[in-house]
Amino acid sequence: MNRKPNKLVGEVVSRITMAIVGAAMLFGGYKCLSVAHRIWGESVDNVRGTGIFVLIGITLVILGGFFVLAALVRVGVLARWIQIRGAGPFDGSEATEAQGLANLFRFFNWW
Repeated sequence: MNRKPNKLVGEVVSRITMAIVGAAMLFGGYKCLSVAHRIWGESVDNVRGTGIFVLIGITLVILGGFFVLAALVRVGVLARWIQIRGAGPFDGSEATEAQGLANLFRFFNWW
């Protein structure tokens, strides 16, 4: 029973798992945003209570979208879109890692 694990099967299982987690995050973000919209629509006095639902919903939608995208696209294509070069723990200097992080923020238009 000393069989080596099949690399392709592991890749497929991990991508399916990532897609399921991403879809669950997208659904949870949708539910949070719909609850915030419902609370906001019911009464104008209770608008202050919707902020946490909107924040959590937007966070879940962004993370879930990224997980689904990562599950569907090849790793090389995703790295090219984000433009991270040598940002691993053993791949070079801190300047390279900072440049990779800056490119990641530019990808999401936050920088």
